[in-house]
Amino acid sequence: MTAHQMLVHLAVNHDAVLGRAPWNTPSRTPNRVVKFLALNLPMPWVRGLKFGDDPAAVALDPAAFPADSARAVTTLAGIAGAGADAFSSPHPIFGRLSRAEWQRWAFLHTDHHLRQFGL
Repeated sequence: MTAHQMLVHLAVNHDAVLGRAPWNTPSRTPNRVVKFLALNLPMPWVRGLKFGDDPAAVALDPAAFPADSARAVTTLAGIAGAGADAFSSPHPIFGRLSRAEWQRWAFLHTDHHLRQFGL
């Protein structure tokens, strides 16, 4: 995955969190233990797990990088500033999340992808 593909992947998922777009990951039966471990263990997420569409397969126009970068930042800020009523869609793997859990997920998901680029 390129940095550009990663930014688009983050923005698309942030839009899904905020109910602006559908999830591109098939829903599974939520597992509270997996949810707790993923959101609370003090270690980086495992790399290489596949849950849905492959963001590395998306062809992007390099000229769109500035706009896509800004969208990733704006959508992440949207999650940070959203009220509890903004999070009505369940996570496709973890199920229903509180506002704090959604924000924790957004941080961990973003951190997971930034680590792929040594950031």
